Amino acid sequence: MFTVRDLSELAAQLEKNGEKIYRRALEKVSDPGLVALLQWLADEEADHARWFADLAKSDRRRPVSDQLEKMGRQMMADSLKHQAFSLGEADFDKIVSKKQLIELAVEFEEDTVLFYNMLREFVDDAQALANLDIIIAEEQRHIKRLKAFLDQ
Repeated sequence: MFTVRDLSELAAQLEKNGEKIYRRALEKVSDPGLVALLQWLADEEADHARWFADLAKSDRRRPVSDQLEKMGRQMMADSLKHQAFSLGEADFDKIVSKKQLIELAVEFEEDTVLFYNMLREFVDDAQALANLDIIIAEEQRHIKRLKAFLDQ
């Protein structure tokens, strides 16, 4: 149902949405530690969006011609256009500590992992599934790195 290109484009969109939220939050904080953390998070999201976009470009297979499948992919893309999961609901004006910010970022990354795991159920292409597993592992590494910040 989904190809490498489809999944990579969806993942790239989610990462771009996360980057936008983190950059918007940068405008609302003044604590140097929070600014540095938000900048790192935004840069990470931008890097991941580029990685996923490159992955999408590397899929050389012809697009699926069935109109119904195309429409389904478009509906999924449209529904994710502005989605940032838990970040979209965050009030960065009320975040006063690095701990709160990290916990919010962890929640976003965990939401993303949950979403990608849900997508696994709709993947019927072995290569797309392998790439989706790479994406999930990357998001899980983000969670570990963010949690390491909490220990500092």
